[in-house]
Amino acid sequence: MFATDVDKYITETRKYRHPFLKEARETYRAKDMTTTTSHSFLARLLSSPSRSLPRSSSTRRPLSHQNRIHFGETRAAAARRGVASSSTTSDSTTSSTREEQHLSEKQKCIQQNFIKGRGLDIDVRPESYEDELREKISRAKSYFLKSVFLPDEDKIEIFKSKQIDGGFRMRAVFGVHLDGPIDARYSMVEVLGTSVLPSGKIYKEKKTVFIDAFPMGSDAMRAAMPSVRSLVEQDDANLRRRLFQVEFLTATSGDVVVTMCYHRKLDDEWMKAAEGMREEMNRRHPELNVSIIGRANRMKKVVGDAFVTENVHLDGEVLKYKQLEGQFAQPNAQVATEMLKFARSCCDSSSSSNADFLELYCGNGHFTVALAPYFRKCLSTEISKTNIAAARENIKMNGIKNTHVVRLSAEEVVQAIDGEREFTRLKNTELDLTALNIKTVLVDPPRAGCGPDVSKMLQRFDNIVYISCNAETLAEDMLILSKTHDMKRFAVFDQFPYTPHLECAAYLVKKKS
Repeated sequence: MFATDVDKYITETRKYRHPFLKEARETYRAKDMTTTTSHSFLARLLSSPSRSLPRSSSTRRPLSHQNRIHFGETRAAAARRGVASSSTTSDSTTSSTREEQHLSEKQKCIQQNFIKGRGLDIDVRPESYEDELREKISRAKSYFLKSVFLPDEDKIEIFKSKQIDGGFRMRAVFGVHLDGPIDARYSMVEVLGTSVLPSGKIYKEKKTVFIDAFPMGSDAMRAAMPSVRSLVEQDDANLRRRLFQVEFLTATSGDVVVTMCYHRKLDDEWMKAAEGMREEMNRRHPELNVSIIGRANRMKKVVGDAFVTENVHLDGEVLKYKQLEGQFAQPNAQVATEMLKFARSCCDSSSSSNADFLELYCGNGHFTVALAPYFRKCLSTEISKTNIAAARENIKMNGIKNTHVVRLSAEEVVQAIDGEREFTRLKNTELDLTALNIKTVLVDPPRAGCGPDVSKMLQRFDNIVYISCNAETLAEDMLILSKTHDMKRFAVFDQFPYTPHLECAAYLVKKKS
């Protein structure tokens, strides 16, 4: 077809703004375009002297199909297939020999230590879900071999993803490949493999993969993706031009935020086009509430809302969370609800009328909102100003009165509680941290874990609820915490089906002296 031929020409020349493209677009959009006329049209374009190839390409000798370096493929990968990097050598054997001779020490090291990647995790496999989950749990358990306090296998609480057929992922980021004169295809980067360089650094070999379907995405995301693509393709001047990335943030309420990232400034014409795009998408999908955000270097344009509202049904009540665009949000709404239930059950057994609660790394208040009713006073800390603002708004939106959110690191929390240091940012909270009777602490750190310093700080508290997205760093922190605490419960949450990632949670109680 014509589009394929033009895509092939553009991919090889790497000139997306070649002068013939305007005429190609107009002809491609013509309804009476046939395969025969499209091929003759392309031949006329490429043979015309006024539309000759760029100098950098026209002076090169064409590569045969076997010797061509494929789109998205590095020269190192091509070398492993026996493809020469020099396009002037016709004999394949000679070119392979020359390529081997001219490979740098870095490239040779890459070839020798290359470890093949697992592929791109975008497909769903319901028939193998149980086996894949068991493998992830077994891998998580292996990290605890150095410790002696991991519960028996029959006592590990397992929370599966109920949406094994897809529709569980609430947010996703796609690259945009301007494929030909019209198309704007979604793409992701696949890691083909890794190698350890002589310097000790990790080299990752990557490849761009087109995404025509994304079954993992939520219902709202899968409904919005084709509409976004078609509307972008219809407006080359404003919406498509220099677009390189599209992000989707969705909620079970039907809210959708589409963030479009550009390598250019966004002007008033883009705003008008985005407003029209939002209006058309909401007309096509009346069950959704779509907002559009444009991002460029030091620029942010919002058409609609810069957030989605997630409704969480928990123990007969509905909790509302405002999740901001560009900030962390739980990727799997159903499993995230199970995590809140687990945390509540842990705190229910440890709460009392005079006990206070501390949460580190509180984010937008996901756990704080659900756990605040179980304690007298709650202190939630975070270092991101944006997350602090979101947490305060979520606390207010849910009518919580006993919680304070402050900007403190874990180390600063200890200094404030012990009265070692006064913080100006705490003066307006009307909260005396030295008077708090903190019995329970919840931590939900990043993948790096809490680390030795924070883990030692946690040893002072009676009860610890540790939420982890990395079982390996959780096991490392447990080597410190096990000296003072016993693990009473251990749970796994499959937030990321069909991927190697697994969320874990541990409930620790201080040992009796």
